[in-house]
Parts: sequence; structure tokens; C-alpha cells
Amino acid sequence: MNKKFKIMLFRITVTVVTTLALQNFAIAQTHSISGKVTDSTGNMLAYATINIYQAGKFTTPLKSSYTDKGGLYKFTAIDTGKYDLVVSFAGYEAQKRLVIVNGAAAGIIVQDIILSKDTKVLEGVTVIAQKKLIEVKDDGISYNAEADPMAASEKAIDLLRKTPMVSVDPSGKIEINGQSNFKVLLNGRETSLFSRNASEALKYFPGNLIKRIDVITNPSAKYDAEGIGGIINIITKKKVLGYNGSYNAGVNFVRRSQNTGLSLNIKYGKIGFTGTIVFAKNDGNQPYKNLEVIQPKTPLFFYKRTQSGTENSHGTNKSGNMEISYEMDSLNTFSIYGSLNANYNEGASSNYFSLVLPALTDTIKSTFNTTGQAKDPTYSTGLDYIHKFKGNLEKEFSVKIFGLFGNNTAYNTSEQFNPSSARYVINDNKARDRQYTLQVDYIHPLKNGVKLETGAKTILRWATSNYKSLAKFNPADSYQPDPQNSDLFSYRQNVYSVYSSLSFKIKKISYRFGLRMEHTEVNGDFATSQTIVSQSYTKLIPNLLFSTKLKNGHNISLGYNMRLNRPYIYDLNPYTDNTDSLSVTKGNPNLKSQIFHTINFQYRINGNKLFTSISLSNSFSNSNIIFAYYFNPATGISTFTRENNGTSNLTSINVSINANPKPQWRLNTNGRVGYYKFSDRLTGVKNAGFTGSMTFNTSYELSKKISLSGNTSYYFPVIALQGTRNGYANYGISSQFKFLESKIVTGLALYNFFMKEGYLKRVSTFEDFNFSRQQEQFVPFRYITLNLTWNFGKLSDNVSKKRGVQNNDLL
Repeated sequence: MNKKFKIMLFRITVTVVTTLALQNFAIAQTHSISGKVTDSTGNMLAYATINIYQAGKFTTPLKSSYTDKGGLYKFTAIDTGKYDLVVSFAGYEAQKRLVIVNGAAAGIIVQDIILSKDTKVLEGVTVIAQKKLIEVKDDGISYNAEADPMAASEKAIDLLRKTPMVSVDPSGKIEINGQSNFKVLLNGRETSLFSRNASEALKYFPGNLIKRIDVITNPSAKYDAEGIGGIINIITKKKVLGYNGSYNAGVNFVRRSQNTGLSLNIKYGKIGFTGTIVFAKNDGNQPYKNLEVIQPKTPLFFYKRTQSGTENSHGTNKSGNMEISYEMDSLNTFSIYGSLNANYNEGASSNYFSLVLPALTDTIKSTFNTTGQAKDPTYSTGLDYIHKFKGNLEKEFSVKIFGLFGNNTAYNTSEQFNPSSARYVINDNKARDRQYTLQVDYIHPLKNGVKLETGAKTILRWATSNYKSLAKFNPADSYQPDPQNSDLFSYRQNVYSVYSSLSFKIKKISYRFGLRMEHTEVNGDFATSQTIVSQSYTKLIPNLLFSTKLKNGHNISLGYNMRLNRPYIYDLNPYTDNTDSLSVTKGNPNLKSQIFHTINFQYRINGNKLFTSISLSNSFSNSNIIFAYYFNPATGISTFTRENNGTSNLTSINVSINANPKPQWRLNTNGRVGYYKFSDRLTGVKNAGFTGSMTFNTSYELSKKISLSGNTSYYFPVIALQGTRNGYANYGISSQFKFLESKIVTGLALYNFFMKEGYLKRVSTFEDFNFSRQQEQFVPFRYITLNLTWNFGKLSDNVSKKRGVQNNDLL
């Protein structure tokens, strides 16, 4: 795509949306009350609680709401009469304002309400407010970890298990709306912490650092087109006056793993600092057990192959992130941030093979042992500049620069012994990747609540993979290169995008229309085999969202999103893992992006003591990247790879209920049932079936110092293109104790404690027209954890309000 065409498309996009914005959306509201809430310094207070009472009667509010990100609130369908408007926010003195609705004006604008930091109770008014655990937004929901008493001794993965529309199985696999493809951001930014394995990183991220978890199921055009299921945005606590921080340590007694972390927040004048360091170690004392049986439909090379053995691994994880912000004045802010994530793992396996020959006259037995090492240090850094405009703080211009740098080293050895021969293999793979991002965003509020957002973004990626394979067949010989599995792979991917998003409200219905254009250029080069990979494509990605707020906290939304995922070097790398000569895994350099279309309808009730969400969605794709197994009966070799041949369709219903029967008692449950259909256009292989999960959590505060919680879940069988995996149940209980005015918090948790041998049996079956494959894996499943958290310092003021760069386009 040439430069003139890119500029033309950008101008067309901006012109179309701006023209729509300038139309007349002025709709008179009958008896509405609106206004703005700020602190004493003039900063807008987002998510302040607004309650409307009958004048002088403060028992039960007539209506409740929250301020938006700009500190604005609005109530509609208000009858004539006298009302007391009560505004409260954690750490601030509540304010009361008398409002008289006499019918003379359709809309009453209340003078700005200014909250001062204080602990006093409003004179003559006793308002007992507890922050809601769940908050509803047009594009998703928020789980307020600060309102969860158990969060202080839990990890981020535990909080996600209690978050509506999210399911997490005991191994840590996360799904949003039934989709395992999503993006995890930290304070609105991409970070190296979650760039490799988000699930693993969330197992160690301390829950006491988390303020809330935003689940965005209907992302606007501002977000990259990645994340079929949606986006998880983890917002950390940054309220400090002077300094504050916490130290966290935990141990798993059964699995013999340990983790420790330190967070620190400092603010002095206009400069703020926040940082986190986490270190985790896994001793790997519990091996995984496995059994695999492969049987061809036409037995040419063998009649049946059976593998049994054990696998064990141990390793360490080091991660950290920091941010330094500088507030030049009330309109200009700079921030610099960075993160580091380094994993090191070692593993070994011992396997026994039994190969029954086609004539059933003989059985060949052999052994197969492997060792492996993997390192993947990754770090990132970024710079943000945000400018707000005097006279209208909702008007904003920002520039963000981001860089991510990673290295990956994998070294594996294998020894395979047959009765008359032996095979020794070394596979060595060294990969590097670099990513540079420039992003410009502009927010322009128009009349009558209309808001236009537009921007542009460039992502430049470069990666290399130098992989070598060596083999020998006699212990005394030297290793010889395998030219079929050795090469130098260079890869470049450039993504250019522009977007525009328009949001407005007509009567009671909120509308959002967005359009994003993304142009991708891919170039890959194999130095040895002289193979070239070249791709260039442009996608127009629309999204629509309609939502309305009904009476008594009822909300309805209908949205459409088109999402895509680009394969990266981990999927494109043609490196073939042939440590087992009859079972190989390889990448596919010809993979193209996969595109998904999702329609989602949500009905949510957000009451004072009960939150209920019912979501019905359909997601379909004709370019799905499938995980395919192929079997060659003549050679007996099974090959695992990825291809674009798939079509998929998932129709699901999600139900989330969060209840607060008493101030000290919380209940929440998440349930999902879906019907999945898969097909492979080339081979004709099809599969379909029901899938889903049910989880239940409860917590109870016995006193201000002691809390108890319990959870149980059931996961339906998993449906794949060529098979299924069995379902299973999970349960656990935990307790929390607070000392020294909550400065010391300890937590003890027991999971699956009635399980006799401590292992969960997972059974997977795969089948196509020429072979069947069954796997049994025994996974360590019973464990006991102990956590200790020490909180120090003071809490009061926000450090920064940056959003940072969000690269959400990778698979």
C-alpha cells in the first residue's frame, strides 16, 4: 500500500465520522438531573457514588449511579419533587445537595460538587456505603478487587476466577465468553509481563496490588483488532501520599513452589513512582504421568503404538514493572515506564514405547528419554505524553512510544533406544524479537454529549530464529547436522492502522460506531533453504454498540465486533521438533491472520445487593487457525501443526450472579454453556458438541480480622476439531487473618484435599479418517498454599492516570 493511498483512507475515515458527529443529536430530556464531581484541586473524580434520596429520608436511595471517567453523572426520568443528592467517594468527605424538580426545566444541571479529603460524617446524614464488587460499563464490567476482603492474600488468577464473564480452570487456562484468545493489559498498556504467557504470570501477580479488573467484551475501534474473547485490563493501586507499599510471600507446600514480591509507590510534589518486583520458584517435586495409544485405521507401519512415562520440570520466574510520572502542570503530563519478565525452565522425561507390528506377530519395545532447557527474558519500555485542553478537560491529545525486546533459547536432547539401534538428537533454537510502536490519539467532545475519538498507530516487528538439529546413531560417533531441520529464519511484520469512533446518546439509548483500518505487511526469509514468505493485506474492522439503562439498575446492550489475530514467529517458525522420530511438531510459515465476527447481547441488573448478567453471543470464523494432527500410515509418523483451513461457530450463553446478602457475606457464580462446531475445509473433518463451565465462590467476614471463603467448579468436556477432552471438578477452601490494623495479612488455602493420590486424570481423544489417538495425563491437583502480606505507608492520592500503548493484535 503506497503512502498516498494510506493518507486517502485516513482522510475518508475521519471525514465520514466527523460528518456524522456534526449532525443534530440534541434531544430534550424530561426531568433529568446532571452534574460534575471534582476534588478540591479540580481533578475529576471517576466512579464516585451518587445516591438520590427523598428529601430528608436517608434510609433507601431512590436511584444510585457512578460518575464516569470525566466525573460526570446524569439521572433521567425524575418526577417533580424535592430530593437530596448524596455524593461519596473513598477517602473523601460525603457531600449533600438539595435539588428541587418543579417541571419548569427539562434538565437540571447541579452546580459542581467538590469533595474534600476527610473522614468526617456528613452532619445530620448517616450514609453507610459499601463499594460494589461489580460495576457495569457499556463495553463490559469491572470487578472491584478493593471491595473483596480476600484479595489481600490471593493472586490475580484467583480474582479472575471470581470475575463475571471470565472462567479459569485449575491449570490456569483463561477464557472470556468461552474464547481462550484474548489480551491482557496492565493499566491500559501492553507489557512484557503478559507478552509470553499471561496465565503463568497471573499465577504470581499479587492480588493486594490490584484495584480492579476491567473485562472489555465489546472493545471500541481505539483498541487493536486482537482478542476474540475480549480484553482484560488489570488496574493497580496507585493512591499514595508520600509513600506506601507492600511485601508479599507465598509457598505451596505440596508442589514445593515459592513466590515473593515487593511493590512501592512514592509521590513527591509533581513526581510519582510506582514499581513492582516478583520472584517465583518451582522445585517440581510432583511429576506428570502420561499414557498415549495411537492406532491406525490401516496398519501399514505398525498396528498399535503405546507410550507411557513421567515428566518433571522446575524453574524460576522473575518479573517487574515500574512507572515514573511527571505532572508539568494541570494540562501536561509525562510518564516513562518499563517492565521485565524472565523465565528459566528445565525438564526431563522418561518414556517407554511398545510398538505392535502389523502382523501382530511381534512387539518392539524401546525407551525414550529427553532433557530440555528454555530461557525467554523479555523487557519493554515506553514513554507517554498527555495534553489536556484548558476549558474542556475531556478534550485530549496524547503521544505514546513503546518498545518490546525479547530473546528465547530452547535446547533439547533426546535418547531413543530400540532393540537393534539407537538415536541421539540435539535441537537448539535461538530466537530474538523486537517491537517498536508509535501511537497518536485525539479525543474531541462535541455538543450534546457527542464524543469523537480518532488516532493512528504504527507497529514495527522484527524477529529471527536460528535453529539447528544434530543427530547420531552411535554413542561413540560425533553429532552430524540435520540439514532438513536447520536454518536461519528472519521475519518482519509491520502494521499500520487508523481509527475513528463516535459515541452519542439519543433519549435513553447510547450509541457507539467505530471503524478501524489495519494494513499488514509480512516478509520472511529462510537463509539456507532460500524460501521467501511475503504477505500484504488490508482489513476494515467495524464495531457497533447499542446500550440503554432501564429502571432500578437494569442495563441492556447489543454489540458487534470484528476481530483478527495475526500469527507471530512462534506459529510461523518452521522449526521441527523431531526429538521423537514418530511424533513431530512444526510451525507453518504460510499462516495468515484469522478473522472472527462476534455478536453479543447482554442483560444486566446491578442492584445494591445483587448483580446479575445474562449474555448471549455468537462467534464465527471461516479462516480459523486450527491445531491439526496428521498421521502417515506408511511411515507411522504423527505430525502436529497449525493451518488456516478451519471454520468455527460458537453459540453460548453466559450467566454471572454476584450477591451480597449481608455486608460481610458475598456470593458469586459464573456459568457458561456453549455449542461449538468445527470443520476442516481441506480434509472434511468435522466435530461439534457442548462445552462450558460452572464456578461458585463465597466469602464471609467472621470479624474485621478473620475471613473465610470457599469455591467449587465443574468444567465440561473440551471440544476440538479432532476430538474431545474429559470434564472434571475442582474445589477449595481458604482463610484470611489480619493483624496490626490490617498491616499484616495471612492466608491459608487448601485445594482438592479429598483427592486420594493428588492427581487429576485428563483423557483426550483424537480421531480422523486414518487413525485414532488417546492420551491420559495425570496432573498434580492437590495442594496447600500459605501467603503473607505486609502493607506499609499511607494511602491518599493518585500517582498517574496514563493509558499507555496497547498492542492487542497478536495470536
